[in-house]
Amino acid sequence: MRSRVTATSLAVATIVGVLASVVGVAPAATAAAPDDTTYSITQGLDTSPATVGSAAGKPATVRFAAPVASPARIDLVQASAERYWYWATGVEATLSGFAPGESVTATDTSPSGAVLTFERLVVGADGTLTHTFNAQVLAPEVGAHQLRVTGSTSGYSAAAVLTVTDNALEKLTVTTTPASISQQQYLRQPVTIRATGLKPREKVLFNLLGPDSSAQAIGVREGLRADANGVFTYQLRSLTAAVPAGVWTVGIQSSTGIYGNGTFTVTSSPAPTSAGTLAVPSPVISTASFMIDGAAFAIRNFKKFDSFDLALTTPSGAVRAIGTSRTNGIGAFSDRIVTTTEPAPGTYTLTATSRSTGSILSTTFGVQGADGKVPLNPSISVAPSTLSVSALENPNGGTAVTLRNAPPSSNVVVSLVSPELYVVLLRDGSTPAGTRYLRGTTDASGTLTLTLTSARVWNPGTYRLEVYVGDGVLRTPVVLTAATASSPRSAPAAPSAPATTAPSPTTKPSPTTSPSPTTKPSPAASPTTSPSPTTKPSPAVTAKPSATPTAKPSPAATAKPSTPGAPALGGTTPAPVSR
Repeated sequence: MRSRVTATSLAVATIVGVLASVVGVAPAATAAAPDDTTYSITQGLDTSPATVGSAAGKPATVRFAAPVASPARIDLVQASAERYWYWATGVEATLSGFAPGESVTATDTSPSGAVLTFERLVVGADGTLTHTFNAQVLAPEVGAHQLRVTGSTSGYSAAAVLTVTDNALEKLTVTTTPASISQQQYLRQPVTIRATGLKPREKVLFNLLGPDSSAQAIGVREGLRADANGVFTYQLRSLTAAVPAGVWTVGIQSSTGIYGNGTFTVTSSPAPTSAGTLAVPSPVISTASFMIDGAAFAIRNFKKFDSFDLALTTPSGAVRAIGTSRTNGIGAFSDRIVTTTEPAPGTYTLTATSRSTGSILSTTFGVQGADGKVPLNPSISVAPSTLSVSALENPNGGTAVTLRNAPPSSNVVVSLVSPELYVVLLRDGSTPAGTRYLRGTTDASGTLTLTLTSARVWNPGTYRLEVYVGDGVLRTPVVLTAATASSPRSAPAAPSAPATTAPSPTTKPSPTTSPSPTTKPSPAASPTTSPSPTTKPSPAVTAKPSATPTAKPSPAATAKPSTPGAPALGGTTPAPVSR
């Protein structure tokens, strides 16, 4: 049998017969010309020449069969997306042709060749799945991205190309002066926000996002507008020395929909010393006494008529903001902390932070358990707490996290948050692509040890380890140093959906509806209502959206994934910035 073939065809050889020894080898095919021109002959080539023989001299037959095509497919709803929308709302795709119920690994290869691995997916009983892929950085590379999905058991693979384009409406230039300011300086000196590219006297919307993922609409009642030259200027001043340190993002949007972003950094200032005191009359109280009488405390010798923020840290590590009050004319204040629910036994820490100076007063008191004793609070340790990126990526390396003094048989969730507030994908032994949470249960002594290794490439920096147990969270830093390899690191990636609340210790979050580092935060304040699913939203008025496709976010001043337990500014909590 003869057939027409080309020099670039590939065939799978199936040897029919028993071969005792190989006596001949077919010559290697010649590579295609550099211009990808292909060649053929008019009579075709024999598809079954004798290329090997047996020791008895009987030729075996080599038959060339056509390669089996993978039935897997990935069909994108759209062929292109702007950088922001690929990150914010993602691109929906339908996977089909996989083995029933198999897990699928999905990757995004960017134009530079950097490969992003998404979280593990699982197709349905019919081998299909509809999933939304989100860029895991706010500004993914512009160009052709290859989205590839591969079945873990069938080996079936399919790919599609997504073209990522620049944000069409990001046309404003936003600057901040100074670009960096300390907490103490921020009390006395404003940060000047300047946006150019606006129309004269054009109305402006202004969003401010904090390093704790809080979002605020600034100047809603001021009727903010550009000047006669199309330049918008605003002076922002902190109202508290306890304003969160870190990178603040400014988002400015015009009435015509164009927008721009800028940032400034607030650095930590050492808390000034104070002659004031914060004390409790009873260092140990019973649970019943706490509920009936409350926990009394008194502030003395603080700054006169000074506003201060009160916060209570529970034995589990949960920080509860009580509110803001003010000292009297002699710098004194007295009150009681009350609760309507039964408090957990353990040691509580009460702090008072001056809003004008940043001075911090603190005291502790214990709450007895049923045995009349104050139990030790849960604590965590990390060994090593400083390691290289490559050590964290090593499946046999990593760092050990130990939780002690927790309630026996408690469900525990552990996550590692990057300096950019993205949650690191960690190995859990069962998910090839990694998971954002490691889970475990404390033993009878309230102890649990987990080993953290990264399933992805991450950059050096100071990361935050978070251990959730009960209603609280314990945090401690983990420092990653440069990898030993000389090759450049790829940019860190975030989970496809960021978060604002703690993950449930008993229910594994889904990729689209997870609490904590998988649910995109809503803004703490917004000058407009949420956009409808059919109307493209205003870029400057909302934070990154929820994982459900019913609301689109705003490109300006978009919130990064928040970290569980981070307090949102706004609402009943005094805002850290002026209007």
